[in-house]
Amino acid sequence: MDVLTMTGVTVVAVLSITSHEAAHGFVADRLGDPTARERGRLTLNPIPHIDLFFTILLPALYGNSMAPFHELESRHGWYLHVLFA
Repeated sequence: MDVLTMTGVTVVAVLSITSHEAAHGFVADRLGDPTARERGRLTLNPIPHIDLFFTILLPALYGNSMAPFHELESRHGWYLHVLFA
């Protein structure tokens, strides 16, 4: 691939992942879990979404990561875990 293609893929990936993680935080916040809001992750700025373990090390080792939430703080209980994660 050439440099222009790699740049385009990188920009699209960062925008997609950031909006995806912000959407997780927004849903969790709307359902009563303030964790994402308290950690400053209800934003499209990619910097607050970077976490050493969950963003860099875990995906490098296992190929996935998780959006942080506290199921006990949700108004709707643990069964809405599916909407958060």
